Amino acid sequence: MQKRKFSTLRIGIGLDYGRALMIKAGYSGSGINDVIYMGDVVNRAAHLAHEAGRGGPFYSAHPIWAGELIHQNLNDHNKNLLASKYHADLGTVYTGHVVNSGMEAWISENG
Repeated sequence: MQKRKFSTLRIGIGLDYGRALMIKAGYSGSGINDVIYMGDVVNRAAHLAHEAGRGGPFYSAHPIWAGELIHQNLNDHNKNLLASKYHADLGTVYTGHVVNSGMEAWISENG
């Protein structure tokens, strides 16, 4: 996108663990029949993603934010990928910056 002079996107990834309600919603006969996800886990993941996508040096270095419950359910290798522990308004979160090295090399060669 940078190559074609588009604005750079800044995104964050928020992960949380819990129960969510899935509802198929739409208007009969309209062709709109989407699945809607509801619950605290969805809201919390959205807030974590919002915080992870904010600007500034701390946020740029930590674009992935995970809640404490999801971190507890990870294996040791994946826990090490999200090793920075941070206390935020959202409670205890674990942050990281995981990069697929093959994709990073491709972007460097083709960007």
